[in-house]
Amino acid sequence: MRLDRREIIGGQPIKLVRKFLRTYRNGRADPEAIAEFFEIKTEHATSIAAILIERGLIEKAAPESWDRRPVVYAVSDLGVRFAAANLLKPIPRAKADQIVTDLMARVETVNARNDLTHFVGEVRAFGSYITISPDVADIDLAISLVPKPPPDSKDLVEWHLERADQSGRLFSSYLDQLCYSEVEVRRLVKDRNQYVSLHSISELENLKIKSRLLYSSPDRPRYDPGRQRTR
Repeated sequence: MRLDRREIIGGQPIKLVRKFLRTYRNGRADPEAIAEFFEIKTEHATSIAAILIERGLIEKAAPESWDRRPVVYAVSDLGVRFAAANLLKPIPRAKADQIVTDLMARVETVNARNDLTHFVGEVRAFGSYITISPDVADIDLAISLVPKPPPDSKDLVEWHLERADQSGRLFSSYLDQLCYSEVEVRRLVKDRNQYVSLHSISELENLKIKSRLLYSSPDRPRYDPGRQRTR
């Protein structure tokens, strides 16, 4: 998703709106919470909420049984994508193509490693990268990770936990430790490139977003940056 750094939404800078969506993408916000976040009066918060709903970024949600608030809002699927988008300066198409070509090479390297617990099954591009725009603000890629069978008849969970221990990292929960091996593969693919935004294939399917296949295993077609792009 491409954001205009100069855009104002409901009288608020887009960067602050994005921060709000990031804050509440896993929770619920009522008018009082919106007012506190944007440092405005509660009556003005309703207006901002209406604008965010019109933009498809939030939606009214049914309160939980324990929640006594009369009105609550949840971040929509589009809002989650908006929250994940960056505000970087656009780069030329040629540079974006090189970034993706380098990423495809890393995918091949990751899939050739026997010590990793997952391999990349598929890579799809969507958003501004698959248009004919001469510049690209961010590179949205969806990937699927396929778990490998554990080596030497090891238990699957044992192998994943062992991989986490080998990293030397400290984990705040058992779940974080268990999921580290998958996170590790995503990090290796992304390689800290700020223009690359990784998503899951299921996100594309849920939102019915148009995409273009760049890579599929086991056939592993080579990425060709010169292929015809779609509008």
